[in-house]
Amino acid sequence: MDYHKAQGSGLKLSRFYRQAAERIEMKLQELADMLDKNIVVTKYANQNDRWSAKIEGVEVKDGTLLISVSGEAHCPETALLAYAVKLKGKTIVTDAMSENRITVLVPKTLEY
Repeated sequence: MDYHKAQGSGLKLSRFYRQAAERIEMKLQELADMLDKNIVVTKYANQNDRWSAKIEGVEVKDGTLLISVSGEAHCPETALLAYAVKLKGKTIVTDAMSENRITVLVPKTLEY
């Protein structure tokens, strides 16, 4: 069964996909490229120079909920690292409210 169809029908991830996600090495930029999305890094000058990083249009699946997450830090590199850590091993969804919705299991080895 096609991975995206299985996700759309509410079926659990197969053991094959879980094992593959544990072995694949991937960088954050490669994940964004695979999803055809941009990584957005924002500096908030009015908040003690806080930096935020995320992939546009990506939500983390937590049970039946979709949660918007980002990496937060005092420099852009650390914000990107914090974001990668939050995505490791998680199921993510892009374009959740469109017919182009994609569900992906992020490798546990995701790096910045």
